[in-house]
Amino acid sequence: MTDIINDEVNNNVVTSDSSNERKRKTKKEFYLKNRNEIIDNLNKLLGLNGEKNSIFYYELENNELAKKYVRSNIENIRKYFKTGTWGYFSNDPLKGMGNEIGLIRSLYTDCDYDITSKLKTGTYNNVKKQYKLLTFYKK
Repeated sequence: MTDIINDEVNNNVVTSDSSNERKRKTKKEFYLKNRNEIIDNLNKLLGLNGEKNSIFYYELENNELAKKYVRSNIENIRKYFKTGTWGYFSNDPLKGMGNEIGLIRSLYTDCDYDITSKLKTGTYNNVKKQYKLLTFYKK
């Protein structure tokens, strides 16, 4: 009799373990519209659209509107994105604490963008030299 009860208990455990379906939606699934809205606003501020999908790093560093937008939406970013491992929110300056450029890159990466960088000749402040060009590709 106890063997039958043990078998039934073991079968219940196996069946409950075999269903690996996630009941709760992830932030990526639940806040899809809100996340896309943040990325669309950043695209407008950075001048990225269907035709132009790249920006020089120095332009990104000097784009105060994009940095201000990100700083003003920190609460929404924390709400809509899983930010636990992002350097911007760490307490260590070596990990990128407070770096808005790193936060912008993390936002795009978390929204399924590939960001590639390459050196390209450009002119900035009447100085012609090689600068880092960031290109954003939607997966």
